Amino acid sequence: MSWWLPLQGSTFAPQIDGLFLAILIITGLAFVIVETGLIWFVFKYRGRPGRKGHYTHGNAKAEVVWTAIPAVTVVVNPNGTLANVFVYVKAGLPAGYTTPAPASDVVLDQNGCRYHPHVLGIQVGQKLAIKNSDGILHNIKAVGKANRPFNVSQPISMTTERVFTAPEVMVPLECNVHGWMHAYLGVLPHGFFAVTGADGSFSIKGLPPGTYTIEAWHEKYGTQVATVTVTAGAKTQDFTFTAR
Repeated sequence: MSWWLPLQGSTFAPQIDGLFLAILIITGLAFVIVETGLIWFVFKYRGRPGRKGHYTHGNAKAEVVWTAIPAVTVVVNPNGTLANVFVYVKAGLPAGYTTPAPASDVVLDQNGCRYHPHVLGIQVGQKLAIKNSDGILHNIKAVGKANRPFNVSQPISMTTERVFTAPEVMVPLECNVHGWMHAYLGVLPHGFFAVTGADGSFSIKGLPPGTYTIEAWHEKYGTQVATVTVTAGAKTQDFTFTAR
């Protein structure tokens, strides 16, 4: 019997009918199983006197942020300057120059389904403390090239520590659970770096006298490079990024 495709419609009508019938039976069985399971759960876990259900997924504030706020890649300060620009000494230091890694941790916090800070720097050998303040599932993925990549799950409020072993500018960080969560980490063998703040300024202290190549990196606008000669006293250097 051909009830789906007329026999005269194709020489493969019986085979197509058979395939359609098999799909219909499989999906029908799956539907019955799923619906039966749902009904069973309704009866097994229905409201009972003296028992109260608890919502355990996360906090409402973070849930709203997930859908209400898009990913931010450019932060322009009120004075027209850029925040989240990573500025560092790229060249000019003696070959193999290093400074001791600070004993204090660099903290990357996940709060409101955002990384705080969005751009940060760390020294080789210094600990990165990845904190989950949201209390919901986050998955931190470091997509390093010079450094070993990692993928860490944090299902609850907790802190995970990682150490980077090689200089790398920049190491992208992302959350596999929330696709808009991104941060960028600059790893250097010395402490001569900074990130522009709410007024667009930065400060690199303790640099010995000499001529250096200073690079400013932004996730959207790329890099700007300047040659700076440091002598006694302060030295000012501006970087200009063109929107694109």
